[in-house]
Amino acid sequence: MECFVLLLLFLFLVVMTTGAGFGAAPHGQGRAYERLTQRFGGVFERGGLLGRCSTRFRHGEAWFCVSPGSRNSQPTTQLQAEWPDMQTDWQLATRGADVPTNAYHQRECLTGDDDFHRRFLVLGCSVEESQRLLSDGVRWQINRLACSPRLTRLWISIRHGQLTVEKSLTPRRVDDLEEFTQLCVEFYDQALLTRSEGIEFLGEADQAVPVEEPVCPICCEKIVHDMVYCRRCYTPHHLDCWQYNGLCTTFGCRETRYCIPTVGQPVPQPPAAAPPDASAP
Repeated sequence: MECFVLLLLFLFLVVMTTGAGFGAAPHGQGRAYERLTQRFGGVFERGGLLGRCSTRFRHGEAWFCVSPGSRNSQPTTQLQAEWPDMQTDWQLATRGADVPTNAYHQRECLTGDDDFHRRFLVLGCSVEESQRLLSDGVRWQINRLACSPRLTRLWISIRHGQLTVEKSLTPRRVDDLEEFTQLCVEFYDQALLTRSEGIEFLGEADQAVPVEEPVCPICCEKIVHDMVYCRRCYTPHHLDCWQYNGLCTTFGCRETRYCIPTVGQPVPQPPAAAPPDASAP
């Protein structure tokens, strides 16, 4: 009898760990994350009943992870991504939502956009950095994230080299999860642009990236001439390799448009002053 009970307990633990037979992924919410993985070309992690399913994918130089979350026992959906600056300490929340103020080292940041700040509280260690981060494009993306796929509370933080976007959202449709993820990626791209001070923008692409000794990811050879770079993740390619492949080769990017970088020109040196005439009186 004891052996039978132990066997049942063992089988129960196996089922709880793998999520088999109890409607865990891929059923229900897990199915939405499987579809999201297919959409962004990433990795689906099942999680089981004791864990949470998630989708991981690469965009540009960073890894992204989308998963269910919770705040005050309320379900949320969150995206986390690598951020290139470990020093950035910045957070945003819908007014009225709970947010740790960290009053000892963070201050509220205002940009002059009264309508935006009536809706969102922004805190940061550096007011100058916060104002630079809240560009017109970034504020526009934040408003889109707050309203889509449904108008709910929103939290964003950039701390310790990690960007976290969290929204009071339990996707009932695959399209909702995909829309949330796509908006987060677009917000990430806009936020990265605020770090590109002093770079000359290129026509309608609005971006430029300095590259030293670039290597084409298709042919794996150095790009000496005819270089283009991805409009979304800025990965450089040979022009003929891009045209042959038809889109960016970065895992999960799938951008079909490219940009042609500006070639730096040497700055002309002023003519040297003529030496003084030794025969002059």
